[in-house]
Amino acid sequence: MTSCPFNSRTYLSGLAHLGRVETRAGAPFTLLKRPIEGTNRCDGLGAWPYVFIGRDERLAALAKAFGDLVTLTLVTQPGYRPSGKVGNAIRFKDHYIYDPARASPSLSKRTREHLRRAERAFRFEVVEAPQQRQQIVPLYRELRRRRGLGGGFFDFPPSHFAMLASLPGAAFFGVKDPEGMTGMACGSAFGDFLQLLHIAVSDAGLRRDAGYLLMQGVLDFAKENGWRLGLGGLPRPGDVGVVRFKTRWSNLNERVYLSRFVNDPGAYAELGHGHETESYFPAYRSAATVVASPPVEPATIAVHRGHGRGNSPDLKDQREPREARRLAARSVRR
Repeated sequence: MTSCPFNSRTYLSGLAHLGRVETRAGAPFTLLKRPIEGTNRCDGLGAWPYVFIGRDERLAALAKAFGDLVTLTLVTQPGYRPSGKVGNAIRFKDHYIYDPARASPSLSKRTREHLRRAERAFRFEVVEAPQQRQQIVPLYRELRRRRGLGGGFFDFPPSHFAMLASLPGAAFFGVKDPEGMTGMACGSAFGDFLQLLHIAVSDAGLRRDAGYLLMQGVLDFAKENGWRLGLGGLPRPGDVGVVRFKTRWSNLNERVYLSRFVNDPGAYAELGHGHETESYFPAYRSAATVVASPPVEPATIAVHRGHGRGNSPDLKDQREPREARRLAARSVRR
């Protein structure tokens, strides 16, 4: 059984744009160490999309080993709830999951029409060759340009995708036409779980519904292997378009918690002065860089904010926030 890779130094090396990989004696896994601008202090950030914790004692050991850092910010795996005694954990978001043991998601008539259109234009495949897996890089570059992700949390460099392709449980998928690859998804399989990390579809692929065939193919692949499929999550109430997209392909929600360690309360109060009412953590960092404020979450799926024409995953849905809350609540009750 392949263990979750997100705790490993190898995996964190692919997130070097967020911080420096740091290992400490007594720590159950590694973290990213980040300098705090304008000071000689640093804080710590856990892996994206989450760290995998078996028990609270590991969180406590982590905090002790990295006690010299002002704060530690960690998202823990779906379904795990840290006790209130460790890390001041709060409910962060709901992750969308497909469980093959449950009834398959029921696709609407419109979604089936989009899927049939994509099936006529493209072919789905599991991508095994290392060189072919790197075709996701230019596709992600297009997505980064569309969504304005340059310089931010989700500005993943090519080395990130090279690292993902090298993992023992790496899983890459693509949809292509005679001219080449128009959309790809990638993730990591461990145990009986496949965590999807990125979806990137070209401009042309979005116009021709390539994302529908890509998602249906990934779901079928997970079902054939008897794996649960993680689609990532988004903070509540969530963007109405992303809620609809993730609800369409999932049949289960699991809560995810954010652990917030303040190792130096004095320094934290000083750094956070003027930001005491901010909802993100740590308060002294801008919403654009903190792990609690990704544009999709790694959706977490990399369709990111907004949706496309009809139900395509890319252009902004303009419905009111109240409608987003209604859809989000409905998806949680499913």
